[in-house]
Amino acid sequence: MHYLLYQNNLIKIVPFERNKYLTEKYRSWFNDPETTRYNSWGLFPYTKGQMEDFISIIEKGSTTKIVWAICLNDAHEKHIGNVSLQGINLHNHSAELAIVIGEATARGKGFGLQACQLVLNHGFNKIGLNRIWTGTAATNIPMQKVCEKLGMRQEGIFREGIFLNGEYVDVYAYGILKKEWEGISNVKP
Repeated sequence: MHYLLYQNNLIKIVPFERNKYLTEKYRSWFNDPETTRYNSWGLFPYTKGQMEDFISIIEKGSTTKIVWAICLNDAHEKHIGNVSLQGINLHNHSAELAIVIGEATARGKGFGLQACQLVLNHGFNKIGLNRIWTGTAATNIPMQKVCEKLGMRQEGIFREGIFLNGEYVDVYAYGILKKEWEGISNVKP
């Protein structure tokens, strides 16, 4: 079942589907040093088995994880990345935001910010979350800028929380509450 979740002039986010998005091109993103330079995805090869495990969780209808494909909103609907809410905790009304822009030509164009805006709206207004958070390496300046533009606050630092490129790097934790989002949800990229 393929249906539109949200869109704006440039992108749309739709449910991640096995037959449409689970491709070798998709798998290559997680084996690309540039795509994985700010996270631990690239430590080991991303295999077909791991792709199958990933899609199995989604197809089972997990209540703790929702993954959307980010596609260009044009005639080709090119898949450029994924965005998700994971670790959804309905008791505490919280979730973690995660995003990857795998298509190198789509980076730095504001698509990630737009996708995160659409997902924050969904999390707060459809799921009823009160808090959405994310963590990012201290070296990941682009993600830090996205967090700031979304109105997220830096809430803490996990000192030397990740080992990247031969060194320990701090991880910055960012979060936003529903009441804060309601005050700024008209943020533009």
